[in-house]
Amino acid sequence: MKKALKTLAKELDFSNETEYFDYMIDSHINGNIKQCKDLFNDMRQADRKAFVSYLNGQAQFNGLLETRNFYFNLL
Repeated sequence: MKKALKTLAKELDFSNETEYFDYMIDSHINGNIKQCKDLFNDMRQADRKAFVSYLNGQAQFNGLLETRNFYFNLL
């Protein structure tokens, strides 16, 4: 069973879901592809969509189009 995003964030000692999302972005930037997939797959479907939406906003301003495309393709 997939865990709630808030629970996943707390398990990694993050104070909120945005920190979990940023961690996923950093994991991709650092080339930790397996970790990216694991973090993404641990989330519920609705949280995955929320992450991709968050990433869309980040990609436009921070040059993260490759990262966005990677996670979008995991949906």
